Amino acid sequence: ANAALDAPLWEYTHGGGTFQGSSITGGFIYRGNALPTLTGKYIFADYVSGNIWSLERTNPSPTVTRIDGEAAIVGMLTDPASGDILLLDRGNTGTTQGIGGIKRLTVGTNDAGYPQSLSRTNFFSDLTNLAPNPGAVGYAPNLRFWSDHAEKSRWFLIRNAADTVGYSRDNAWSLPEGMIWVKHFDYPTQWESFSRTIDGVSVTDRRPTAGSPRRRLETRFLVRTATGSYGLSYRWNNLNTGDQTDAALASKNGESFDIPISLNGSPSTVPWQIQSRNSCINCHTPEAGHALSFNTRQLNAPGAIAGASGNFLSLLSNTGYLTGLAESPASLPRHLRPDETSYSLEARVRSYLAVNCAYCHQAGGTGGGNWDGRAQLTLAQTGLVNGVPLDAALHSGDLLVRPGDVDKSILYNRAAGANGYSRMPPLGTNEIDLEGTQLLADWIAGEVQPQATFEEWRISHFGNPTSAQGAPSSDPDGDGGDNRFEWLTNTDPGNPSSVWQPSIHRNGNNI
Repeated sequence: ANAALDAPLWEYTHGGGTFQGSSITGGFIYRGNALPTLTGKYIFADYVSGNIWSLERTNPSPTVTRIDGEAAIVGMLTDPASGDILLLDRGNTGTTQGIGGIKRLTVGTNDAGYPQSLSRTNFFSDLTNLAPNPGAVGYAPNLRFWSDHAEKSRWFLIRNAADTVGYSRDNAWSLPEGMIWVKHFDYPTQWESFSRTIDGVSVTDRRPTAGSPRRRLETRFLVRTATGSYGLSYRWNNLNTGDQTDAALASKNGESFDIPISLNGSPSTVPWQIQSRNSCINCHTPEAGHALSFNTRQLNAPGAIAGASGNFLSLLSNTGYLTGLAESPASLPRHLRPDETSYSLEARVRSYLAVNCAYCHQAGGTGGGNWDGRAQLTLAQTGLVNGVPLDAALHSGDLLVRPGDVDKSILYNRAAGANGYSRMPPLGTNEIDLEGTQLLADWIAGEVQPQATFEEWRISHFGNPTSAQGAPSSDPDGDGGDNRFEWLTNTDPGNPSSVWQPSIHRNGNNI
């Protein structure tokens, strides 16, 4: 309690930028000769962002240089035989493609082998309207991953006509080597404020004004390889003037810049971060399926291929891109948007968590903790409700999801960056997704409790776990639904008018 603490030599903020991270991995001062430019410098890393830095004590402040990137580094040491720097890589457990190990820091190659501009990739036939060359297919997922209000367009390309994608209902699809996905980011420049209520508090959000001009930010490529995947980003020119003709290959270390916007008629700016190439692979893992939105629940949606419109899964199958689809898409699940209010809060929350969290938070994934956000699991299987966090909670009584108590639910606090918790996800965003946090808060406050165990529900309604009135087969209000049915349907066992009943109606030719 009386320890004297020295101030840190260098501090960095949360995020995925060149000098950002979320979990420091301490290193050592390198005394070897194998990498002479690093001799005498402190070598350290960040587990989450994957940045590996050197630090040299200089005045008036230390000089910090990013030297490479590799996610999930948990330790580093000197090779006693060669003097090289060795990195202990945790990797992604549960897969031969993402296995960790001891890796060696070496002098790498430059970017000479990559196209230096977007035009030289030859993916697009016309950069003015982003029309792709023949072979590329555009698609749109059911639910967007939050990217700080940016608007996205997507395409895929299978380079070998004989290659196909292998279908799976719930798990990641199998993807052929050489397959390419392209994601383009636009940003509106004119915005207006509006209010939304989160956990009973009015907060200010923003939305683009009708007809707002857009600016092009970056165009990302993800390429499937024999052993994994890699990503490249191209940064668009002339952001300020709008005369955007091409995009240049972004630095492997990532790039940061401000986007000029108008908010309620006044000039302003918002930050944008092009992720480092290593940060891309920290999320686009084998467990997550590499291409995060290329799966059944995301693509069970309307689409078009070669002028034909319909369900995109059926189109992929009918045109030979997808093999193994034997079920009707009408019987398959899909992800839901937060504004699809005809569906339950839980159904929309589960989609939100699957898209925005489960690429890391799943069995064998890179995310810490002890919960699993995949949509095919039951709520009980996720480990969220009344779940105890892997790391100690910041406040007594905090649980992963505490039914009815938003402020004591770590899941909400992480998404909102509230109550002292650092914001999640740690990479790829600078702003809080207020629509998503409102959805989580509404669910925790109003709909989670019915999904607790029957025993908890019985005590909450009848005051004890033993009375005959509270037995699963009892029907104390005489409405025809026993207690177990009332628990499952979230109705009041003491009110005969509160009973769940299905109904059938006709809307045109639809039932």
